[in-house]
Amino acid sequence: MAKKSMEKDKYLYMYLITAAICIVIVIITAAVLMFGNIFADEESGIIISSVSIPYAVSSEDISDESVEASEAETVIIKGYKEIAIQSSSLSEGDLIIVKNTEAAIAPDKSKLELVNIYDNRLKGIYKLSGSKLTLEKEALAALNRMLQAFHDSTGVTDIMVNDSYTELESLLSKKTLATNADLASGRAVRLTVFPSENGKMGEGVYLWIADHCQNYGYVLRYPSDKTEYTGAASSSAIYRYVGIPHAKFMKANNLCLDEYNELIKSYDYRNPLSYTDQDSGNTYLIYYAAAGSGVSTMISVPSELQYTVSGNNRDGFIITVSVGN
Repeated sequence: MAKKSMEKDKYLYMYLITAAICIVIVIITAAVLMFGNIFADEESGIIISSVSIPYAVSSEDISDESVEASEAETVIIKGYKEIAIQSSSLSEGDLIIVKNTEAAIAPDKSKLELVNIYDNRLKGIYKLSGSKLTLEKEALAALNRMLQAFHDSTGVTDIMVNDSYTELESLLSKKTLATNADLASGRAVRLTVFPSENGKMGEGVYLWIADHCQNYGYVLRYPSDKTEYTGAASSSAIYRYVGIPHAKFMKANNLCLDEYNELIKSYDYRNPLSYTDQDSGNTYLIYYAAAGSGVSTMISVPSELQYTVSGNNRDGFIITVSVGN
């Protein structure tokens, strides 16, 4: 009888131990699920603080402006997706660089959206050296806005578009690649004053272009103090379209296109360069993705925000995300 009682107590003890273990497991599982949900949203987004990122101040005349860090702002991007970019598109986009060397690579003409400048010119605002000049569509629209503003501000109409898109083969055959390589990008123009006795680009009233071009997405392609980076002789005549946020950041930070391309390589989609345009209030996130060795490269882009992708014509892609204001 005592033996049966002992066996009964033994089974009861084992039952209680098993029940206790099950209860502990249930409690732990519930806690994991509950706290996991609490933090899930925070971890699914990437938080970028613009305090630690260069922040440029832009205005109509920024020659004396300094670059300041923004006040504590946080940009939260929820969700990225991967897209495939063809390796052949390395030579496409507003931020490509065409080097002035025998090994230079230029964008495929068929991939450029070239339009005739004569057919789309602003009559009475500027001059053309010929009727067959062409330029990438977006670059021409920006050029028209810039030269209209120049005319409105100065009343001067003697700026002439002397050169625009030129095929790489033509630059090579004419031995003008060393000084005009960027014309092959489809986004550059060489401006002169006609008649020449009226003045010279980069001097007098024509300094307006150098001082304000960034507001229209243009930069001086070969500044006099940047020859070590561009590898070309300085020129006050060649202007290159890169897009407004990039042009304003370069101007505010005294960077040429070559320096800017190298700077962007320091940023990826988890730690992008943040720039706020003080005129429009728009914030942009800019970052780099190295090109793969295959026929395509997978890059990360926001799932719900507008973005553009430009090759750098060498080793990667520059992604520009418009966050808004």
